[in-house]
Amino acid sequence: MTLRNELHPEHIYRVLEQTLIPPVSVQELDPDIIESAVTRLSSTSGSPSESYLVNSEFTAADLKRLPSAQEAQNIRNYFFSTTVEGFEKSLETRWARNWSPNEPLGQLLSPAWTNPVVAQGLFGVDLLVLFEDQLWRQIPSKPGAIFEQNVPSNFAEQVAAQLHDSSQDLSHGPLLILVGSHVRVQFTHGVQATRAMMQSAGMVIGALTNQALSLHMRPSIISHFNNSALNRLVSADGVDRAVATIFAATVADT
Repeated sequence: MTLRNELHPEHIYRVLEQTLIPPVSVQELDPDIIESAVTRLSSTSGSPSESYLVNSEFTAADLKRLPSAQEAQNIRNYFFSTTVEGFEKSLETRWARNWSPNEPLGQLLSPAWTNPVVAQGLFGVDLLVLFEDQLWRQIPSKPGAIFEQNVPSNFAEQVAAQLHDSSQDLSHGPLLILVGSHVRVQFTHGVQATRAMMQSAGMVIGALTNQALSLHMRPSIISHFNNSALNRLVSADGVDRAVATIFAATVADT
């Protein structure tokens, strides 16, 4: 549900084609996204996204402060090795589980251990999987996951309630949540940690989308949601760890 009146398509087309001229006599007190884009030149501060682009630019001095390629690889290797070690030590306990190649969820998640790009991308994001009223964190390069937290039986409904389109039904297929680990990526990317994290999320989501399509599922990538509420649902603080994307899939009609 939206609080704003939807624009007619022809109105939107005219907005997109017109020259952006800042108003000189009117100040919009509560602009929506489209109005903000039209009147952006009247702002002296810019939007938060524009500020991020400016403030995260590397200078020559910033580049020298970054870890060397070998140091960055050592950081990544440490994360992967300790993650896998912790998972393997937890096998045969209730804190870890293996995905069966015969179950749809295991088939959907298989790029995490068969696709090296996805496995590497799981340095920047944690892939949380909803399974039997629990969230499980996918292990990079392994067909398994480690326990993250218990969730209510209506967890999918709680997630849907925080979406821009709150009528979306997330209860009829796999539900995955990508949580960006900004604090982890800062070790290798500094002020561009958010950019690197989102690139990782894109690589993971792209592979999951292709896999879902190959399994005759209908994937849905959701990026518009109430961030604070959703972060609370997955026990993320919104700074060091924050929800980046939601991925849902349903069986496509034949």
